[in-house]
Formats: sequence, structure tokens, C-alpha cells
Amino acid sequence: MQICAPSNLEKNKVKTATFKNCPFKRLTKIGLQIGESSGTPNKVTASAEVEAEVGKAPHAYGTLSLCRSVSSFEPSHFFICLTNDPSELDFLNKKYVVFGQLVEGLETVGNLRNSLLPYVGENGVLVSDCPITIADITQTGEM
Repeated sequence: MQICAPSNLEKNKVKTATFKNCPFKRLTKIGLQIGESSGTPNKVTASAEVEAEVGKAPHAYGTLSLCRSVSSFEPSHFFICLTNDPSELDFLNKKYVVFGQLVEGLETVGNLRNSLLPYVGENGVLVSDCPITIADITQTGEM
């Protein structure tokens, strides 16, 4: 899969992000959540800084978004959007920040989703012994 930043996001500097051996956390009809296994994020970002980016880039099948709990964003967790339903996309656009778009390998996302289905437990949470992880994703580019 190849990931790139949406062109309509403000571009201010080159950044590199790498996720290795990250477990998949949750699979729903809306998206596939991924995150680091450690509870410590690589970089803490001010919520107000991230909040200002909500809705600047629209969600679509294959976009990558920053996860958000009730009170904060989780910098080390993100999800791949798996829906094209307009009402679900509208909800996502009002709550989450798009930071990338899959530009290659969209068929891989569908295959991955199907491979993860046997490991989905209650509320879409993947069971702890799910053997499927992200081996290595590196994103480099202007953000």
C-alpha cells in the first residue's frame, strides 16, 4: 500500500512516520483501527492543534484518520476508512482528522478486512491472539 497526504491539508514541513508490528485493534463497517501496542505515543500533539484540522479533508474509502476518544485524540492510533456511505462519511468528517489517502493497494484493504473477520469479537474488537499485524508502514512526505 502507498499512502500520501491529501493535497488540501496545510503543508508546512516534511515528516516521516513509521509503524512496525502494530496490532489491528478494531474492525467495523466504518473502518479498521490500528495502533501501537505501547500506551506511550511517539509525540504528544495539542488537542486544539488537531481539532483545527477536523473536516479540512473529506473522508472516503481508503482515507487514514486519527482516532479520537471521548475527550482526546490518540496520536499513536489511526483508522482506515472502509465506507462510502454518505451519512457515515458526514459523521466522520465532523469528528475525525484525515491525514492520508491510500493511493495504491486498495484491493489489499478488502483482502485484509476479510482475513481479519475470524478474529473479530464483541463490538468489533479484535481478539488479543490475532496473528495479523502491520509489519512495517513508513509514510514520508509533506504534512
